Amino acid sequence: MLALGADGSVTYKNYGIAAAASVSLRIDDKVLTVDLPENHTGTQVSITVPEGWSVGSSAEGVTVVSTKQTEHQLTVPAGVTEARLVKR
Repeated sequence: MLALGADGSVTYKNYGIAAAASVSLRIDDKVLTVDLPENHTGTQVSITVPEGWSVGSSAEGVTVVSTKQTEHQLTVPAGVTEARLVKR
């Protein structure tokens, strides 16, 4: 798991997360889950992952733009607390 308690970024090996809010990235073999607090007012989250991941069952209103095969920019509206990417 990678976690941010506030604005910033963190990386470990081929994984990374950056945001202007408190977020975490749970890493599983087949699913990556971005978790956000219930009281956030909407935010953008950048994640870096190895090749082979694609947008999974994200919550309603979450948009994802893949800037590279390994980088994804998520826009998460207020109140949405989870978004997922799945292994292809």
